[in-house]
Amino acid sequence: MSELLNDITDSRHLLVNLINSDGASNILSLVKLRPSMMLFSTLAIASIKMVMNDLDSKLSIISGKLDKILEFLYGDKKAEIIAEMQFIRYAYTNFESIFKNETHRLATLTNVQASKRIAMKNIEFYLADLDTYSHKNTKNDNELKRLSEDILNIKDSLELSVELFFSSSVLEIYYSDNHDKSYIENTIAEVNAYLEECHRRNLKDIALMAGRWEAVFNKDSKGLPVPLPKPKQHTPNPFSDVVESTSRRETINISKKILDNIQNPIREYIVTENGDVYIPKQ
Repeated sequence: MSELLNDITDSRHLLVNLINSDGASNILSLVKLRPSMMLFSTLAIASIKMVMNDLDSKLSIISGKLDKILEFLYGDKKAEIIAEMQFIRYAYTNFESIFKNETHRLATLTNVQASKRIAMKNIEFYLADLDTYSHKNTKNDNELKRLSEDILNIKDSLELSVELFFSSSVLEIYYSDNHDKSYIENTIAEVNAYLEECHRRNLKDIALMAGRWEAVFNKDSKGLPVPLPKPKQHTPNPFSDVVESTSRRETINISKKILDNIQNPIREYIVTENGDVYIPKQ
């Protein structure tokens, strides 16, 4: 049995005292989900909402400001990526409404799958650019600086395209309404494998540029690091933080967590008398 202790002031959280058969109690902290449609079972609703909340809070393609994204996109791909990003936001925001209408759901699924293919095409484009630019010869320091700016823009555009691929892959699973275990497992395995490949190729070229920068700006004529007593001779490496953050696999780990929540949906929830759904706080 469970005894309701109290609603926290923002009504988003709930504390419940769980009492088992031998009288022992355990306080469980729960977080409230937004109201959901009736087409799914309560359990399916809770699982989908948890994944959708993760997409919203952790991926810039869903929650990022458009003006910030426009700052680094470049070239002919710019309009295409913005258009697909806007569509994915639409498919995410209107998921519940669209899912209620079979015709609308199937049409949106087709477009989500198209977005996924476009994202993969753009990923391969940017990975090829990244490889080409990172190996491009430069005649002087200024050329290397300009090249580095171009490469950082390519890197940001690549990462946005990877997010587009990932978001469309997640939405494809839900919009397909295919609950077959092998379909979900195979799709998730393919997404994970491609994310790992993109991460490996991205890190390789960014690490190469970090090394090139150090060799040109922060080493003496003999190839040795500039002595520490002369800090003015040290030029900050724009690739150092990127290599460090990429090496930590933060984006990969976030994606894997979201995919794991799809493959292993939550199985504990509480429904209050007024129909509100609560799941264990993460």
